[in-house]
Amino acid sequence: MPEIAYQATDNEEINISTIIAGGKGDNLFSNLKRYDMFMLKLKHNF
Repeated sequence: MPEIAYQATDNEEINISTIIAGGKGDNLFSNLKRYDMFMLKLKHNF
């Protein structure tokens, strides 16, 4: 899963990642064409 992380401050982190699933033919992944995901995670440490 490709991911980009940015340390905004000492206590804050921002992550952006994606999952792109798909395939051709008659297999398990050929049914996942519409299940791509984009994720944004914000993390704050106290």
